[in-house]
Amino acid sequence: MSEDEQNLRRLKSWDKYQAAKNSYLSHRDRLIEWGNVLRPLGLALITDQMSLTNESYRSVPSMEDFSTGIEEFGKAVAELKRAWVCARDYGFPVDPNDLKEVGGL
Repeated sequence: MSEDEQNLRRLKSWDKYQAAKNSYLSHRDRLIEWGNVLRPLGLALITDQMSLTNESYRSVPSMEDFSTGIEEFGKAVAELKRAWVCARDYGFPVDPNDLKEVGGL
């Protein structure tokens, strides 16, 4: 492999790491959003059923969206781990906290 090809691979590894990190953060934020919707609804279901209205559950994700969201989050975690290792191996300054946040290798 030529030096130019190696440099291109090296740069692509950094781009993949950045894209994987952004994807992970996006998927994580969506799950957090859903948690923020579900937490008060769950509390009302347990303690204050009389306060529930049709509006109480309108922003709850469908079962399909929820299932797909969790699956995509898992894929984003796996891709971030792979991209982190690759970028690290090429000598890029990867954030060790990224790996800690997703449970390590």
